[in-house]
Amino acid sequence: MMVSTVKNKEEYENIVLFLKDRVKEVKMEKPSKKKLKIKAKAFILIDNLLFLKDEKGLHKKVICNDQEEIMVLEATKLHNDNHFGMVRFEAKCNDYFFKIPRDIIRKVVSECKVCIQSQPLKVKEKQIHIVASRPLERLQIDLIDMKQYKEANGQYVWILTVIDVYSKFAWAFPLVTKSAKEVVETLEDLFLMIGPPLILQSDNGKEFVNKEMTKLCETFLI
Repeated sequence: MMVSTVKNKEEYENIVLFLKDRVKEVKMEKPSKKKLKIKAKAFILIDNLLFLKDEKGLHKKVICNDQEEIMVLEATKLHNDNHFGMVRFEAKCNDYFFKIPRDIIRKVVSECKVCIQSQPLKVKEKQIHIVASRPLERLQIDLIDMKQYKEANGQYVWILTVIDVYSKFAWAFPLVTKSAKEVVETLEDLFLMIGPPLILQSDNGKEFVNKEMTKLCETFLI
């Protein structure tokens, strides 16, 4: 049977009264009282505290939905036993408590001072800025995948981009494929029009590193 969470302190105390056979003390309308009495059967009292019953005896401690501070306090105590990460601690909470919200679990883990101090420092890699001192000293080439727009663009599904690092001037050429042959032919037409660069830079994908591209670079002394 699926059991909903205990909404507030009043519902918590009424369930406790049902479990203690003090039904007359529960001040509710008959229909609501009947529903809560059925719900109370899913719980058990241990040391006067409410737990969700489990057939294997792994009863789960109940904390009201509106008692966020108590949830944080109880979850923090549990987390201090082992300082698990988010995934493992969430699993542990689900075994120990009855439906503690994920944002509470995340808050406890992210704000744990011990965990923060024990995390290794992240060393940022030094970025190398690509610079050029004149036009056509360095051209950067890349391919943009446009297959998702194939129906609108007809046969063209790739765009070859070429950027001059010095001037930031850019060219864009639609391609049917990203084959070495088509890429090289497009670059050859561009170089015949504007001149070849001193350096041709790419991400070393197979469409840029191949025999055809090597021959192009040799022809234009790149």
